[in-house]
Formats: sequence, structure tokens, C-alpha cells
Amino acid sequence: MKIAFFSTKSYDVDYFEKFNVDSEHELHFFKTQLNERTANLIEDEKAVCVFVNDDLSAETKKVLN
Repeated sequence: MKIAFFSTKSYDVDYFEKFNVDSEHELHFFKTQLNERTANLIEDEKAVCVFVNDDLSAETKKVLN
């Protein structure tokens, strides 16, 4: 599965890649926060991992759909 991660720090990347056993998932990391302007960075990922400062407003969700 392709997964997009927003608001990632280097330690987040290290951690998620460490536990992505056998590269089961294709991980895409973005340093930027998720919001209605950055949601268009998603291409064909099936899941999005967000952190506390990301914006999951109705406007952002509309872009994600």
C-alpha cells in the first residue's frame, strides 16, 4: 500500500522505515504540514498519516477525495 506522511521529521522517517518490514508498504514523506493547499501532493497513495499540527478540515478532506 502507498502511504503519504505529512509533517514528518527525520526521526519519524527513520522509525517508519525501520518497521516497514520487507518494504511491504511504499512510504512517501513530506516535511510540509497537511492542509488544503498541500493535499494536492497526494498522487495515488491509499492512506495518509497525519500528525497533531496537520489540518483535516472539510476543505482539506475535499482535496484528498
